[in-house]
Amino acid sequence: MSPIPFTNTPEEDVVGSVGYLKFLHPPANDWLGALFLIDAMGSPVEFTYARMRPPYSFMWRADDLRVHCQMVLCSAVFGTCPSAPLVILCEAEEVAPTLFLEHISVDIPVGLVSATKSAGEGETIVGGSVSWVTAPEAASSSESFFVAISGHGLLTEPFSRAEAGLREVYPDLFTS
Repeated sequence: MSPIPFTNTPEEDVVGSVGYLKFLHPPANDWLGALFLIDAMGSPVEFTYARMRPPYSFMWRADDLRVHCQMVLCSAVFGTCPSAPLVILCEAEEVAPTLFLEHISVDIPVGLVSATKSAGEGETIVGGSVSWVTAPEAASSSESFFVAISGHGLLTEPFSRAEAGLREVYPDLFTS
């Protein structure tokens, strides 16, 4: 008897990873942040996370407090992530552009992803667009990577995996 003849399909030729930056502010007072790196096929590469207790919130304006907490969390996850992605993506409704324009400087492109939803009864995310906050010229050099992740439906989906990871790491913050 002979084995079934086969060949493995080649992995994507694109090398590198993309980082998805996710922040959560659960009902408890703490703030959570994660940097979830995936390769062009969507396979996990790294998951780095942090938790912080914000300063006295009554002394802060809400938007300033959010940016401050996100800045502290970025410092924590960027400082401990063992590898650097080609680009970092954030959800546009979650992260203010000023975070990377005024508070944190990174040497890789940062983009804000706006999800495109289908109209109808149960709105579903069908895609999205990226607005580059920093280094759009450097992002264009990673265009083949974006073609790969977009082709695999990975422009917005990894944000939900990053959130699931934070919920798994800190389950006590999400139970009432």
